[in-house]
Amino acid sequence: MIQVYFLSILCNALSGFVLLSGGLERGVSEDIFKNPSFRLVLGIVTAIVGLLKLLSVVQGNYPVIGDIVPAFGGLAAGAALVYGFYTAYATISSPSAEKVSAFISIHQKFIGGIAIASAILHFLFPAALFL
Repeated sequence: MIQVYFLSILCNALSGFVLLSGGLERGVSEDIFKNPSFRLVLGIVTAIVGLLKLLSVVQGNYPVIGDIVPAFGGLAAGAALVYGFYTAYATISSPSAEKVSAFISIHQKFIGGIAIASAILHFLFPAALFL
């Protein structure tokens, strides 16, 4: 479906840019990309589109394999944004949550770069295998 293809490119590019722009600050900020509600909604939508990307295929492409990089990029970026929102507002902490939070904070820019790169490559080469 071409609609999911377009949403995948848009969500991956936006999520990657948001992840590269910095961390979440508690409270409402004037910058739309630092707004917690925007980041949460974008993370949820990006993760859902990433999941749909695994299930839908662009015409002339192989099922699942053809869109694996943008799908996993969207799932990773969406999960990072949602988990970032969770850690900013969570009042209970656990050792496993701290490990995941440390992993995401260290690799946040890497995940954002992968999401942007997959969006650009997916836009430029729609029928390429593994893109």
